Amino acid sequence: MSHIKLLVIDSRAPRRHILVEALGTVPSARLLGQGADLSDGHVLAEDHMPDVILLSSELAALPEFEMFFAMIRMIGAQCLIYGSQSDFGDLPALCLPLNSQADALSIAQRFAARPSPQDVGTFRPDPQAIVVIGASTGGVEALDHIMSDYPTTCPPTVIVQHIRGAFSYSLVSRLDRIARASVRAAEEGALLRAGTVYVVCGNEHHARLVGRGVPYISLQGDLPVHGHRPSVDVLFTSAAEYGARVTGVILTGMGHDGAAGLMEIRRAGGNTIGQDAQSSRVYGMPRVAAERGAVQHQVPLSDIAAKIRDLTAATLQGERVKA
Repeated sequence: MSHIKLLVIDSRAPRRHILVEALGTVPSARLLGQGADLSDGHVLAEDHMPDVILLSSELAALPEFEMFFAMIRMIGAQCLIYGSQSDFGDLPALCLPLNSQADALSIAQRFAARPSPQDVGTFRPDPQAIVVIGASTGGVEALDHIMSDYPTTCPPTVIVQHIRGAFSYSLVSRLDRIARASVRAAEEGALLRAGTVYVVCGNEHHARLVGRGVPYISLQGDLPVHGHRPSVDVLFTSAAEYGARVTGVILTGMGHDGAAGLMEIRRAGGNTIGQDAQSSRVYGMPRVAAERGAVQHQVPLSDIAAKIRDLTAATLQGERVKA
């Protein structure tokens, strides 16, 4: 039998215990843990990677919930808020009353015949996966092609495209029209969320991934690297700190920006993809990366989106798919 993996987070211990007891009557529900506040929930979610987090409405009303919810989205979990009928705006959270044992049983029964999300036939990325993409000359057209085949449920993806700053925001709008995923300009402190693509805009900052557990974007105005700001190498080198979670992709472009960073990703155990010569407008950046041994998978542009999906897909055991 497939199990739904659950966490219960509630500051009211008696109510939490009623719900936990009710969940114990449902064979398909597997309780991974329970906590009393959002800090408990954050730690438990990162440790156990649940399918569903049951959260009391009092905790969902706290200012810190927005950051907590960003983490939930990043790991691909669903949030069910219980305790009162409250308005949580556009957040895809389901509010349910829980004022009695009968209410608790009603909530628990939602999982009685529900298949595990891992059994659904749609793309489910590894909740730990991160994708970083670098491109230069010819990259706009390449990104158009990739984003047109990028799934709504994509892993969080950060892009550096060498382009004049005035045009970078137009690139965001263009890709957002093309992609099924959400495409936005990278902002300082933005937590990486599943289903979201971040484009580093302007020519004033480099972008780095920082933070433990759920990474966030740090924009730093250092000197240009290889004549570029933002630099692909700066992004890739910071992403290498996350090891096997990362898939790095280097696309068409002049020069060698990104080759060293892609090698760092490969050395750290991540996956690396390079666009092949035939489909590159300028086979420069991917050529240098391949010559240095940084490219594990040399792929034509038409197959890159599918290759990213293959390398970042979660198996039934939650392990990375091997190419």
